[in-house]
Amino acid sequence: MFAKNRPEDEAKSTKATTPPNGQKAEPPAPKAKGGTPALLSKDVIIDGDMTTTGDIQIDGRMKGNLDAGSVTVGREAVLEGDVRAEAIIIHGRLIGDIKARDVRIRHTAHVEGNITQEALVIEPGAFFDGACKQSSDPLDEYVPNAKPVETPAVAGPMPAIAGGEAAFAK
Repeated sequence: MFAKNRPEDEAKSTKATTPPNGQKAEPPAPKAKGGTPALLSKDVIIDGDMTTTGDIQIDGRMKGNLDAGSVTVGREAVLEGDVRAEAIIIHGRLIGDIKARDVRIRHTAHVEGNITQEALVIEPGAFFDGACKQSSDPLDEYVPNAKPVETPAVAGPMPAIAGGEAAFAK
């Protein structure tokens, strides 16, 4: 059970990790999803958009749009911008629209913006000011930098209402 490794076992383990030229092997790259998330610590301030296929945890401040695999907004974090992700957990402040399959707003969160989601959890004590829209595929509905369509003004005078102002005087 606690036997020492045999010499042939040690040789097998070093063959797998040692390159043939004798240099040290590089550590494996972190996995994009399910691995260690990228971390923006408390002292980091980002002004601009960010895109990643991996996971990200924001503990600092970010002003810009974020597109990621999954997002965690830390308790002291402030994110001002739209977020698109597979999943998002919010502990801190987020001001902007969210499009995600899974949205979790924790009791310490402050969220201002509209949410398009497949699943939504809002814990008691969380602040949320916005509208929610359930969608079977919220990420397909995402249109980056979408601008509202302007309606042309109607030319000419307004048509008369039957009864004039007296119709509204009741």
